[in-house]
Amino acid sequence: MEIIDEKVRKKWKNYLWQSAIAGLSIAVILVFFASIVGLVIVAAVGATSFTVFTIPNHKTARARSVFGGQAIGAIVGLICSTFFLDPIRGGAGVSLAALLMVTLNAEHPPAAGTALGLSIDPSLEGALFVPAASGILSLTGFLLSEYLKDLT
Repeated sequence: MEIIDEKVRKKWKNYLWQSAIAGLSIAVILVFFASIVGLVIVAAVGATSFTVFTIPNHKTARARSVFGGQAIGAIVGLICSTFFLDPIRGGAGVSLAALLMVTLNAEHPPAAGTALGLSIDPSLEGALFVPAASGILSLTGFLLSEYLKDLT
C-alpha cells in the first residue's frame, strides 16, 4: 500500500489547482457571510467544496445533489430543531435528511452535517446560507468543469 496516491505523479497540477480553488471558493464565500453563520454550517459547506472540486464527476457533486441535498439538510435541520428534544434532534435531522436525499435522488453527504448543525443550533441565516453557498460552488464547478478531473 502506497501512502501517496499513484495518480499524483500524472495529475499533480490538477491536485494543486483544484485543491486551491476549493479553498479559495470557501474563502470568498466567507468574506461575505462569515459573520452571519455558525461554524458547523461553514464546515458542511467546506465539505461541499471538497466534493465539487475533487470528485467533480461523482454523483454527489452534481448540481442536483449539491443544491438539493443542502436544501434538504437545511430544511430538515430547522424542522427537527423545532419538533424534537435536545438529545434526539441531531440524530433525527441526519436520519430524516438521509432518507429524503436518497428518496429524491439528491444524495450529498455534507448535507447530513448541515442537518445535524441546524438541528442543534438552528439559524434562519444559516439555513439560507447553505443552499446559496452550495449554488455558488456548483456554478463555479460547472464553469470550470472542462478543466476539473476526479482526483480519486
